Amino acid sequence: MVHVPRGVFGVYLVITKTPKTYELIDSISDFNKNELEEHWGFEKMAEHIRENFKKHIVTILSQNRQLVIVYVVMTWL
Repeated sequence: MVHVPRGVFGVYLVITKTPKTYELIDSISDFNKNELEEHWGFEKMAEHIRENFKKHIVTILSQNRQLVIVYVVMTWL
């Protein structure tokens, strides 16, 4: 019974609340001025991108916390 509304709500979340690709790329490629002057290896660059991605996702989820909770509850039903 709740399956169809949950699907509609999930599509709404994906279309309206998820970040656009260009926003995601901009957010994970933020560097401090000091970091730009350093010469990083692949591992350090990958770690930096991973950490910025995590920060961005946490920010998105915290801004839409109530909607995500509603979706999770609808999934459990």
